[in-house]
Amino acid sequence: MAHAVGIAIRTTKGCPHLRATVVDVSTGQLVSTFEFQASEGEVADQVHQIAQDLASELTALDPIAVLIREVGFARKAGMTAAVKTRIRAEGACVGVARAVTSKVAVMETNGIAHLLGVSGSTVDNAGTALTSGKWVESATAAVAAARM
Repeated sequence: MAHAVGIAIRTTKGCPHLRATVVDVSTGQLVSTFEFQASEGEVADQVHQIAQDLASELTALDPIAVLIREVGFARKAGMTAAVKTRIRAEGACVGVARAVTSKVAVMETNGIAHLLGVSGSTVDNAGTALTSGKWVESATAAVAAARM
């Protein structure tokens, strides 16, 4: 069974928080979900912890594609410490994913919508078809990863 993984990273209580959804590439069906939240501490340690946790999971899964869903930020709020931490964690996850597959992408909502052939306002319908709530962003990314 070939797997594709979609990843969404947020910052919760100042720490990077990764959620991932795994889909079967041939059927598009949900296989599993997993999440990791870094412990409080230095940013470098938090990013390293998320990367190590993801590396363990991806090594076991051996996916054929990984898509990291880039989350924007409110321009009014600016580049806060939480935004910087999230972006650093996204970058570390790119490196981890590249170690297991050459099919790795980082896309924001409009890029994912283009890949799925839908509008930006309906892009998360793909994820909602598989799961709900906190998993929708990563599920949508997984569906898109399966089409890479």
